[in-house]
Amino acid sequence: MRDTAFVAVALGCAFGLGEAAVLVGRRLLLERLTHITPDVGWMAPLGYTALFLALVPILWLLRRVAGGRGGRRLHATVFSTLGMWGWVGLLPWPIHWTAHAIVAAALGDQCGRALDRPGRGLARVARRAAMAGVATTGVVMIFTIGGGLLAERRALADARSAGVEAPDVFVLILDTVRARSLSLYGGPRPTTPFLDSLASESTVFDLAIAPSSWTLPTHASMFTGRWPHELAAGWLEPLESSPATLAEVLGNRGYATAGFVANLVYGSRVFGLDRGFAVFDDFPVSVGQVLLATSLGRDLAVANRLRTWLDWHELPNRKSAGRIRRDFISWLETRDQRPVFAFLNFYDAHEPYLPPEPYDGTWAPGHERPIVHYHSVDRGLLSSRPTPWATPPDEIPLDLATYEEAIAYLDSELRRLFEDLARLDRLDDALVIVTSDHGEEFGERGIFTHGRSLNLAGIHVPLLIRYPGVVPAGRRVRTAVSLRDIAATVIDLADAGDADDLPGHSLRATWEEPSDGARPTVSPAISYLEP
Repeated sequence: MRDTAFVAVALGCAFGLGEAAVLVGRRLLLERLTHITPDVGWMAPLGYTALFLALVPILWLLRRVAGGRGGRRLHATVFSTLGMWGWVGLLPWPIHWTAHAIVAAALGDQCGRALDRPGRGLARVARRAAMAGVATTGVVMIFTIGGGLLAERRALADARSAGVEAPDVFVLILDTVRARSLSLYGGPRPTTPFLDSLASESTVFDLAIAPSSWTLPTHASMFTGRWPHELAAGWLEPLESSPATLAEVLGNRGYATAGFVANLVYGSRVFGLDRGFAVFDDFPVSVGQVLLATSLGRDLAVANRLRTWLDWHELPNRKSAGRIRRDFISWLETRDQRPVFAFLNFYDAHEPYLPPEPYDGTWAPGHERPIVHYHSVDRGLLSSRPTPWATPPDEIPLDLATYEEAIAYLDSELRRLFEDLARLDRLDDALVIVTSDHGEEFGERGIFTHGRSLNLAGIHVPLLIRYPGVVPAGRRVRTAVSLRDIAATVIDLADAGDADDLPGHSLRATWEEPSDGARPTVSPAISYLEP
């Protein structure tokens, strides 16, 4: 069994390092969008090695049952076939799973034969290769993690200090949360008791409209102050590097900038939203992320029959609101009194809707929503989609109830976040903005999910601004506004630059009534489906 383990480690490192090299080369040399974690260089070999080692006792047991026949060559063939399955999955075009299996088996058989040639000594070669693979993976891991930490320290150290009166700025994005499902906006269920109470300390906008009905263009618009049609951010194209971002402007003013992101698809650094942030915490270091760092692991993660059998539909690398809160507070506790600009993205209300206990079952007890798991974005991304168009009409309200259970959990974590900020004495003088990037549709006008229409359910989002002594408390603004103006509003309220630094209009005009009775000058509340 020990020799088989060496073979597993050697081949796991080889296939993982090779796959990482292909993905990085595709991204850097071919400039192709590839949805990968920056840690793929060490996560991929670790993932393949873990998968292969898990098979070692099974192969050993099968060999004993077979009377000792097979041996190391069979083991090498099995590991090589699985590794080749992953490599074939890197092809830029999908092939039928039968052809995929045939090609992987043929290549794996040839690898097994080549590794077990007479006189070569597979066991001896495997030991040396295993040690070399582990060493190489360790070096890559040290350089990747260490380089990231050094870059963060350098970025935080290089920025000059902001003025002592500059406020902390916290922008909290509740991904996929629509206004009509919040009790704050008259929703029928008590989904947001904390936000309801926060309204008494904030200005609440009754008709805030997202610039788009999906994540990337809305985030890009909020960060740059530009309309989605002015940006290159699209389904397969990241935010370009030319327009200034809010994080860059505040960073140049001396702010310590940090982003903590749970949307690992269109909210990640892959799509350019990290620009200007000294710290950008998106892809986690976790068992699930290690699994998804390999093509073979991603295929296992989207095996619907396996996931159904296990009754497990969560995204393997999903970060809960609780984790985002804890990671952010842990980072904030290490900061001095230098002003901070923090962007937090919460993903709990996004599909698949899987609220944790005790919120699970609050309004839809026993309801299980069918899930389909799939690959997209150059076959490197794991995501999950329901099959809403096949949902029986009487089950649609149950899906909506489950979604609103997730919102209730998110509201509870926002309460804990504000308590943590108060404990650290970083709340009373802070500018806090709570909003969403888009809504969600549950059969209204025959549309489901988001990014498919500009119906009000998909673009009407919550918006609260809290800044004691500057922003009125308990005010409701009925003027329709656009989230495009968030960047200009932050620059204005934080007194962090000129009005020309970022386009758009400050929302201050909506609560400071002009003496002549004219309508406030804000951006039109329009939305775009395609950038």
